[in-house]
Amino acid sequence: MYQPEERWEGQPEVDGAEVIYLAERGRMLDTINILEDENRELREAMELMKPVFAIGVDVRRRLFAQVKDPRESGDAEIIKQGNFAAHRGRPRADAVLCVRVFEPREEACEIYTRLYGVDPRWALTWIDFEGMDDVLECRGSLVAAKISLSTTFDELFKQFIYRVEECGEDGAAGEDVSSVYYDILKEYDQLVAGIPGKRRMRST
Repeated sequence: MYQPEERWEGQPEVDGAEVIYLAERGRMLDTINILEDENRELREAMELMKPVFAIGVDVRRRLFAQVKDPRESGDAEIIKQGNFAAHRGRPRADAVLCVRVFEPREEACEIYTRLYGVDPRWALTWIDFEGMDDVLECRGSLVAAKISLSTTFDELFKQFIYRVEECGEDGAAGEDVSSVYYDILKEYDQLVAGIPGKRRMRST
């Protein structure tokens, strides 16, 4: 509750109505601050969920496109995008689901780590680093499709993670990181070459 300040000599008297006004004003300002904090948290949560929502839309649009006349233009591409959304690695969206939605959470995080090679909480910290989303997507797609990771891919993946952490969250990818990134995409392309339905990363 608002407490009036001690008056010094010569300070004019503060009447009861003004005390009540100041107290109510203080409560209103506190309420506004709380609402602003809640609004910011909601906006952050909505932003975090955007990739999850986009994948859900792609998957459901695929169903509608499959029911329509296959001769109608554009439906093949919609189905293709829906297949990608449903069956390929999606490290950002999956990390959000593991941290915010799936239960039991620890089990979901363990599965995420098996898929993508890193903890989902780590992924959300580093996902915006240049190339990180692609690298995690490659690994997740290979594991989900039960395609064995080659020794080369595994070593390149570990190198990429190590060098990214050396750069720091705000650091840009240097030439050494970029070189490992493109080597990972090339190795991924070789691993999925000739497998129907597996999109190559077109790294060359």
